[in-house]
Amino acid sequence: MDFLAFRSSSRVKNLTYIAWIVTAVHIVLLVINYKTHFYFYIDEESNIFVHGSLYIIHMIIAYSPIALVVFNIVVSSKVFKKNQFVLLALFIFLICLGSNIDLIIGTSFLIWPCFTASILYAYFFIVRTDTGIDSLTGIGNRFAFNEFIDKLSRQSARESYSIAMIDLDHFKQINDTLGHAEGDNALRDMAAIIKGCIRHSDFAARYGGDEFVIAVPAAYDIGRLMERIQLAMDTQNEKHSRPYTIEMSCGYDVYTTGVDKSINEFINRIDTLMYQQKEERRRQNGLRTAR
Repeated sequence: MDFLAFRSSSRVKNLTYIAWIVTAVHIVLLVINYKTHFYFYIDEESNIFVHGSLYIIHMIIAYSPIALVVFNIVVSSKVFKKNQFVLLALFIFLICLGSNIDLIIGTSFLIWPCFTASILYAYFFIVRTDTGIDSLTGIGNRFAFNEFIDKLSRQSARESYSIAMIDLDHFKQINDTLGHAEGDNALRDMAAIIKGCIRHSDFAARYGGDEFVIAVPAAYDIGRLMERIQLAMDTQNEKHSRPYTIEMSCGYDVYTTGVDKSINEFINRIDTLMYQQKEERRRQNGLRTAR
């Protein structure tokens, strides 16, 4: 779940180390408990699990990974999207339900079944989410965008979104002259710039090839967002960290659900606006070259 939010392997690795340390301590104490029974023991006559005098240590160790999960979620709450946060809330609820029943009844031991159910739920959610992630750039893919516009097309209440289509200029030239590896770097760089300029609640996806799409609430000035993206591109180009420069053409407009007839017609319209800007940029570059 942490990787789902941050896409950071190093973070997940550090959390895994903590989990393994807790597990190792737990195993050592269980081995010691075999002779001392300070954790628990099995009553030989009734064959019943009985709490030892220091059973609280077992409870602390058992709950510490869950406490770590809850702490991680709370301090990182702004990073998670709404649907992810709903998942995490349900994850915590199931675990707390099992743990509280355990503490109240004392002999049901439902925490780990509830924990397992939560893990399975999270797993299937992550698998489904990953189908909407572009493997190269880490942002949404065409499938995610299709789901997004399908949701808009079925929405009856009026809600306005500014949607922008972005196309990388000279992408074919980068591929042809520098190779596909550098072309992939250009796509990753563009995706990273977009992610750095939008809010976490906004939508961004790789539409296909070298095209990207962004959707934000209409109240958010899309023109200023495009200016920010352009400024971030200029800043990166000035670093000369790549053997190419990133340039873009874009087209954008406002779509209102329940009013505009077809979202697909709207997408075609902003796609046309984008190519008009691309042609205008080519014409201006041609004039500069001629001069």
